[in-house]
Amino acid sequence: MKHLTAFLFFLITLQAIAQKHEFGLGLGVSNYKGDFTNDNFELRNFRPAAILFYKNNITPAFGLRYHLLAGGIKANDSKSADPVYVSRGQSFSNILYEGAVQIEYNFLNFRSPSNKLKWSPYFIGGLGVFYFSPYTNSSALTIQPCIPVGAGIRFMMKQNWNVSFEMVARKTFTDLLDNTTGSTIGGNNDTSDWYIYNGFTLSYTFYDVYCPKR
Repeated sequence: MKHLTAFLFFLITLQAIAQKHEFGLGLGVSNYKGDFTNDNFELRNFRPAAILFYKNNITPAFGLRYHLLAGGIKANDSKSADPVYVSRGQSFSNILYEGAVQIEYNFLNFRSPSNKLKWSPYFIGGLGVFYFSPYTNSSALTIQPCIPVGAGIRFMMKQNWNVSFEMVARKTFTDLLDNTTGSTIGGNNDTSDWYIYNGFTLSYTFYDVYCPKR
């Protein structure tokens, strides 16, 4: 037990010494998949989106990221290639606001001197909540959970500056992002809506400097 306590104390101390704090801003686009899109992400429906985040780089491989995201989603039946959707003649536009905590895993140590290109692909996944307007369905919950999962690629530009590109899809548990349900022509209650964020981020890392006592 003594050895376990000492080991845990060592890990906590090591993290406190080597902890790196990273702040970033991202700009990109958001999109939606649901009853208006025949279960596809359609290029014409991309809308502007932005993300603001803080990340605690626990190790060179693992980081814990907290972010806020805002992005638009929309679709219009009149632009659909499916005559069923065209005959329905509906459209919608919405703005989503998301807060999430995610784990990032870097497959390479992009800060290592042996990594000449200073890059790494990474996986990202976690849990979040988002707010949306339910339009005419006043009984719908406006705050819903989501599961963001995706991947990206990161480059270290200088000692403190990083640039990344990522694509992250959000699994939701509602069919009302577009205010369309199974009771509507073309609606499907058996599937939930999805939304995605694709974008570039620029971030700055603050390195804690440990000065041992003499």
